Amino acid sequence: MFCRGYSNLRAYCQSKLANVLFSAEWNRRYGGASPVRAYVLDPGLVSTDIGLKQSSGIEHLVWRLRSRSRGAVAPDVPARHLASLALAELSDERALYWHGGAPIAADPAGLDPWSGSRLWALSERLCLEQERVAS
Repeated sequence: MFCRGYSNLRAYCQSKLANVLFSAEWNRRYGGASPVRAYVLDPGLVSTDIGLKQSSGIEHLVWRLRSRSRGAVAPDVPARHLASLALAELSDERALYWHGGAPIAADPAGLDPWSGSRLWALSERLCLEQERVAS
């Protein structure tokens, strides 16, 4: 959880891996017993300023250049992919990870059942702790 040595970019990458792990774990736990399935949508390089928030130096410069690059898409492009995925009736249970409006192979690290189970347990613990603090 980056208690020491925090980096915006490392935290961002870790959060994307956690999205895949958590979604895959949801599907392992509930996929067969629930009509709800989890999917991960990778929007790709989107032309926004999200990477400029609380960044500085070389990290800030890299985000600025990347978000303005020719490969960046407008935010409405991944928004349309998300809406399409949300409304789709999918039959291929292996189609967990989506990019550019089509399923692609997820990083194997995001499919690791042991890591997914650990993330799930940590999420439960943190939610319970937050609930105790709030009440």
